[in-house]
Amino acid sequence: MTDLWPENIGKVREKSPVAVLRKQASLLGRKTKNLIQSTRQNPDLVIRAEPEREVLCADIEQELHDNDVDLEVSLEMVGGSGKKSKILKLTDYLDRRGYLNYLIDAVRETRPEII
Repeated sequence: MTDLWPENIGKVREKSPVAVLRKQASLLGRKTKNLIQSTRQNPDLVIRAEPEREVLCADIEQELHDNDVDLEVSLEMVGGSGKKSKILKLTDYLDRRGYLNYLIDAVRETRPEII
């Protein structure tokens, strides 16, 4: 009997509509320096007034999510008191999980003069 099933069954190249929307939301945030952003929790466009560090965390979390990694990234969650302590804890948190490169990439994109 002839096999009617394609060889690449189960190998989907197209992204789901949700993945496309998430990526577009992320790109919108980048183009507007995160002044206008859409999140997966709230798909409506919102004007953000968060400090730069929280926006950086949101960008990292979105990039991870775009790459199918479900990981919460926030300064509140990692703890610490003061800016330096929180950044060190965030760096350690991402490094221990093997995602430090996401922080480096986000900093390069938002503050290229630093790295």
